[in-house]
This record gives sequence, C-alpha cells and structure tokens, in this order.
Amino acid sequence: MHKSSFFLRDVKTYFKTIWIIVAPILLSPLIFFGDEGRCAFCILVMSCYWVGEVVPLAVTAFLPLVILPALGVLSVKKIAESYLTDTNMMFVTSLMLSVAVEECHLHKRIALKMLTFVGARPQWLMAGFMMITSFISLWISDTACAALMSPIAYALLEAIMIHKMSPLPRNGDEIVLQENGEMKRAEATTGLDVSRLSKRDRGICKCLMLIVAHASLIGGTGTINSTGPNLIFRDSLEK
Repeated sequence: MHKSSFFLRDVKTYFKTIWIIVAPILLSPLIFFGDEGRCAFCILVMSCYWVGEVVPLAVTAFLPLVILPALGVLSVKKIAESYLTDTNMMFVTSLMLSVAVEECHLHKRIALKMLTFVGARPQWLMAGFMMITSFISLWISDTACAALMSPIAYALLEAIMIHKMSPLPRNGDEIVLQENGEMKRAEATTGLDVSRLSKRDRGICKCLMLIVAHASLIGGTGTINSTGPNLIFRDSLEK
C-alpha cells in the first residue's frame, strides 16, 4: 500500500517530464509513413502537449519550427512565413487591444455609463447589456469580450438580488441588527445564493449571463478582427 502511494506521488511529481518524453516515443511509428505521417506526428505531439499543458502553450505553438524541418517535411523559411501572415498579426493586434481595454477598465466605464441610462428594470437591463457587449465585441475578440463582461454581469446581479433579499437596514458594508433594544453590527453577507432566489429571479440571472455570451458572438460577426474565424475566412478568400 505504501509502495503504491509513493509510486503515485512520484508520478504526479514527474508527470510533465514523463508526458514530454513518452508522447513522442509512442507516436514515433508515424514518422515511417511518408510526409503525411510526419505531419500527423507533429500535429499529434502538439495536441498531447496542449492537452497535458506540460509546456507553455506558446512554446508548443512553435514546435513545427523544430519538428517539421528536422523530419525534412518543410524548410524553416516556409514554416516561419505561416507564423507572420497579416492575418496572424491582425489577430495578435486584437489580443493586444483586449489587454489594453482590460487594463484601463474601459469596458467597466462603458457598461456603468450605459446602465445609468437604462435603469434596473429587467427588460431594459438586458437590452442595455446586449448593446454594450455587442459594441465592445466589435473591437476586441468575442471570447475576450465575454470574459470581460461576465464578471460585471455577475456583480450587478449579486448587488441587485442581495438588495432585494435583505430586509435589514444597511450601513455601508455592515448590517445593523437590533436585539433587546441594543444595536449590534455584523458584516454583510456577500455572494449570490441562487437557491434562495425565486423562479423569476433565477430566470433573470440565467438570461443575463446567456445574453453576455450570445451578444459577444453577435458583435463578433461585425468586424474582421473581432473573432478568429473572420480572419481565417478573409485569408482564404484572398488566396
């Protein structure tokens, strides 16, 4: 029993090293099936490394620069040209723009400004969030937009639902309690407990989160740089 537990612990400790070595060895027979097999070997090794996350994802993405020339499939020059196409550079630029928006909290400013106009009524709240998310998704990646807007939607729902559920008077971040005529203070409970919500409120929460996801996709169809498939489609048309 102790030996097996020690063995499992060692495997967990050296899992990444084992995965890096074993995956190419198991896939090595593909090398003997011509250029197609060698390309399949490169793709499958990259897939194994990506799934296991044994090396940084960016390092895995550059493995073809090493594997394919070493196997005699393509030259380094031809492979490097695929990495530096205008499509890839535009995609990298859109990711940089996403990081810039996140760092300066521009998405929060736009969302809060819009919500001051639409108010807290569910139908206007959802319409406002859809417009905000779609607009932001026009300029940055739709995936990044959904990742940026989801915490804002959750925080907004949390504030609205906690305010609706709590009948107690509040003083800043504290709840004032009365017991035997004496005032006591307790920290306010944070977090959104979905089980305590009514069926209608749960529906509102689900709907708003789905709106963020779908509005990101809708906005992603508006410009070329807003999602990866648009860039790939444009590149295919030009070729």
